[in-house]
Parts: sequence; structure tokens; C-alpha cells
Amino acid sequence: MMSCKGWPLAGIIAHPIEAFWRFRLIRFAGGSFVNLGTKLGLTAVFDHFGLALWLNYGLVHSVVVVIAYLFHSKITFREARRSLAGFKRFFFSVLGLKVLDYGIVVATGHAEQLKSAAYMIPYAGRYVGDYILYFIIVFTTLLIFALRYMVFKHIVFKRSLDTELQKAQLKKDSL
Repeated sequence: MMSCKGWPLAGIIAHPIEAFWRFRLIRFAGGSFVNLGTKLGLTAVFDHFGLALWLNYGLVHSVVVVIAYLFHSKITFREARRSLAGFKRFFFSVLGLKVLDYGIVVATGHAEQLKSAAYMIPYAGRYVGDYILYFIIVFTTLLIFALRYMVFKHIVFKRSLDTELQKAQLKKDSL
């Protein structure tokens, strides 16, 4: 939470941000944005070192899985404690989505026809063709975003959400 002590304008700025940040979907989108930035950045770094796409994107996903668990367990779904069992539940529940993401990016990243078609786009073809891999990563990430949110909310972090609801109900009953 942001503090507005010492600077009156901070309260005017901080309160809407705090209210907006209370929505779980907004926190989830923030974590997904961090994951997307990590994917794009690491893909560029590994590509600079000349790693093959299948290895490059595999390593990227290994890093993203750990970052995603840490972010979503602590910030998005506010679990009281993290555990190896929680990480395993997280990992296995999103494994299918990661395989789907990986498969789409690697399969389309190697499609020379797709790259050739991108170069044909009037005015923007040169840029689209040069960065088609990154466009594919962004598109795939957006596609899987909704599926991941539902899996996390209803499978992975369901127990912590149930606990939050129970606490809210107890608080309501005590008033």
C-alpha cells in the first residue's frame, strides 16, 4: 500500500491506484505484463547469443514459470505462504498451457511462408517481417492470458481464495 503521509498530493494519486489494484484481474494482468516483458527480453538476449529457437524459448519458459509463480502466489492471489506443493500444483496445472504457447511460437517462428507474407504488408512489411517472432509471442501470450487466469483462479489458488471468502464472511458476521 502506498502512504500519503508527508505529501498531500500523494493521497490524491495513491487512493485511486490502491482501489484499482484491489481487483484480482488487474493484478493478474500486471503479472502477465511482467511475464511478457520477461519473455520478450530473454528471447532477445538468447537470440543475440545465437541459441536455436527451440532451446531459446524453452529456457525462457523455465524462467517465466518461476517468476509467474512467485508473482501470482504473493501478489495476485495473496497466498499466506508459498510451498513446494503449491509450486507443483501451479506447474502441473499450467504445463498444458505452456506446451501450447511453446508449440505455437516455435511452429510459427519457423514458418518461412509466414515471414514472407509479413514482408508483403504495405508500408509496415519490413518491420513486421523483421519482428514477426515478437508479434507471435505477444499474440500467443494474449491468447493464453484468459485461459491461465481461469486455471489459476479455479484450480491452483482456489484454496487461498476460499480462505479469503471465509475471512470476509466472518468479518461481515462480526459487524
